[in-house]
Amino acid sequence: MSAPAVGVLCLQTSFDKIPGHIRNPATFDFPVVYRVVEGATPQRLVREADPTLLEPFVSAARDLQAAGVAAITGACGFLVLFQAELAAAVDVPLHSSSLLQLPLVHRMLGPGRTVGVLTADAAALTPRHLAAIGAQDVPIRVAGMADAPEFREVMLEGRRDALDVDRLAAEVLERAASLAGPDLGALVIECTDLVPFAHLVQARLGVPVYDIVTLTTMVHSGLARRPYTAATGDR
Repeated sequence: MSAPAVGVLCLQTSFDKIPGHIRNPATFDFPVVYRVVEGATPQRLVREADPTLLEPFVSAARDLQAAGVAAITGACGFLVLFQAELAAAVDVPLHSSSLLQLPLVHRMLGPGRTVGVLTADAAALTPRHLAAIGAQDVPIRVAGMADAPEFREVMLEGRRDALDVDRLAAEVLERAASLAGPDLGALVIECTDLVPFAHLVQARLGVPVYDIVTLTTMVHSGLARRPYTAATGDR
């Protein structure tokens, strides 16, 4: 029996997608199906929160469902603005953003703990985004990548496709370090482009780190349950 596939709603970008990125199939050990939404640039979704993008994303989600995927996710955390409408448009589970994990992560922590958020653009992440998934009361500390040269030039502005991985890794760690503090209980990475560096971020901060890959893997595990068997010698 083949593993169920997860569909991915993608922005229109052309830079290199390295392992760990949701748009690199090697990131997962199950099938993924991609749909690029033409005209859905980082500028329009992240910085402008363009409401006219909803219709083409709904259309792409329905196309993925028609293609037979068992669940759908997104390749940009700022899709969280459309979570309710996208989920209502299809008949399969749809998780638009890693930010859906914020309420869950918060409830796993003790009192007085803060959840860090590493995002593409801190100024663009508004209370409206948090309210879209019931996270408006979660205590968060935010760091953004918009002024990091490699991230800005490649991911946000699309000036070139070739990615300097080491340069970007250094930028990610610098921003992540600004979130450190005795009250930091966990980190949620909003931006899918930063997930390849999650292990480095965890090593630097020493806290649990969650992102779109952890969420998608959890969703997929619920779609592909198997019988439990005892290992030899276990009684």
